[in-house]
Order: sequence, then structure tokens, then C-alpha cells
Amino acid sequence: MTPLRLTWISTLILCSFSCGSNPVASRSDSVLEVRVYWEDQGLPDRSVEVRELGRSAVTGEDGIARFSLPAGAYTVRALVNARGPAGYEDYPVTISRGDLFRLDIVDCLPCR
Repeated sequence: MTPLRLTWISTLILCSFSCGSNPVASRSDSVLEVRVYWEDQGLPDRSVEVRELGRSAVTGEDGIARFSLPAGAYTVRALVNARGPAGYEDYPVTISRGDLFRLDIVDCLPCR
């Protein structure tokens, strides 16, 4: 076998391993659902942020904001009325690979 042919075969084999994987999918294979609610009612238009990644979202009509994230430990920050007037509250979460992690956050409507 000639050196050129051997190099070509080696390159083909290496590419088949690397091209078969999706590095983006493996980095964002977990889902974080943050539900902001009061008395079983989901609250829309609430600001939620994953601090470490600088990613933010607003809750939908169902009171849920969704993030696709890599596995890891994060701080979720939400603007809610947890203990009186509106303020930012931080919630630590740890998400494993492939998980659907649900975080429920109470927003006190009468506290506004």
C-alpha cells in the first residue's frame, strides 16, 4: 500500500468518527423549564435568566420559560415578588446530561 493511499484511508476513518457526532447537540442536551406561578396559575411575561450563560427568556402564557443547556450547575435569576415588593431572586440548579429539570418559582401577586 502506498503512503498516499494509507494517508487517504486514515483521513477517511478519522473523519467518519468526527463527522458522525454533533458537538452542538451534545453541549445543549438538557432542558430547564422554569415555571413562575401564583396559586396554580402560570404567570406570563416574567423575566428569567441563567446567570452563568447570560441567557434570558420571558415566560409564556403558561408561565413557563424554557432553556436548552449543557449539563452543569447554574443560577437562575427571576424578577418576582417572593417576599414583598418585586426583586431579583436567585435559585441554584444542577442539571445532568439529558435531563428535563423543572424549577417552580412562586410570584406573590397580592404582594405587588
